[in-house]
Amino acid sequence: MLVFEGQKLDDNSLDKAFREAYQGLGNNNIFESIMLVDDHANGNPDTMGIISVRFFVENGVKAKADQKYALCLRSLGFGDVVIFDIISLDRPFHRDIIAEHDKRMGLRYPGLKNTDAYDLPIFVIGAHLRVDTNNKLEAFGESGDFGGNLVGADVNEVLKQLAFLAGIGNEESQLGKKFLNDLLDFLGQHKLQADFYERFVEKYIASKLTGQNFAGLRNMKVLDRHITEGEANLLKISVEEMSGGFFRTCMLLGIAEKIKAKS
Repeated sequence: MLVFEGQKLDDNSLDKAFREAYQGLGNNNIFESIMLVDDHANGNPDTMGIISVRFFVENGVKAKADQKYALCLRSLGFGDVVIFDIISLDRPFHRDIIAEHDKRMGLRYPGLKNTDAYDLPIFVIGAHLRVDTNNKLEAFGESGDFGGNLVGADVNEVLKQLAFLAGIGNEESQLGKKFLNDLLDFLGQHKLQADFYERFVEKYIASKLTGQNFAGLRNMKVLDRHITEGEANLLKISVEEMSGGFFRTCMLLGIAEKIKAKS
């Protein structure tokens, strides 16, 4: 795994858009960004796993003790790039953080007014954090809204490793490191393929797909198809993936996983 630090990403459009979106929200906040790259791809971008990680922590009084955070996973271009947005705000609920993130980043489908997480092309997991006296992040607990399981990994272990790599964590997490290396390897093998999202479900989720996870992944695929196929009608593509396509594959994978567990 190669790690490119945030200060080297000043001209990166993903980083720039994120920083601009969260400007003006209080003082002394924590902005960091890194990019993780699979170092076994021999320089071929079509087989290179890439994860862009962006942190924003509203660093006020609440963050010193117990403040909720959400990790939002998003795939662009059938796994061409995966984004982890780690957002911590002084808000009562994780769903409030997601609504604010949507408002600032413009995640929803064109024309949609509802900011419910089920309508957004993101995969949401959450927990709690505190910022220590050295401005390092410590994660704990889990979200009552979205749970704390990031496709088989404890989201706090993943955050711990990402924060360490970004210079805002106290120590490494071997569990988090293994998860990230495995994900980069998976991305390198399956990115840009039309069945990328189905393969993601097969490897990581199978029968454990939650409602928001399912909706988020389906919405990612719908938007990727919309861009790739040049289709103007998002509703048509969405219905295809809901009535057949993605829905049918996930259902069959879930059934197969349950049968395997009983045998």
